[in-house]
Amino acid sequence: VATDPKELLVPSRDLLGDNDAHLHAMAQEAQVIVLAWGAHKGLKNRDAQVVQRLRTEMPARLHTLGWTKEGHPKHPLYLPAATQLVSLQSSPSGRY
Repeated sequence: VATDPKELLVPSRDLLGDNDAHLHAMAQEAQVIVLAWGAHKGLKNRDAQVVQRLRTEMPARLHTLGWTKEGHPKHPLYLPAATQLVSLQSSPSGRY
């Protein structure tokens, strides 16, 4: 777990490890999966890898709160509370 995105850039940090298994297990239990990391660039294309896997396995569950101008899913911290979820199936305008 990293609360500061800069921590993810530390070379010794294991980007994969058991993360895929944990992400898959959590996604299987979720009725809705919200992509919402904001404007931070994907680390070594990891964001695209995870989204592609989720799109393949459970596309109807994927949602976003909109897209940044760079095409990343918007972070809820910077949005009005009334912002509605949008299915990725009906909102393909992001980079995913």
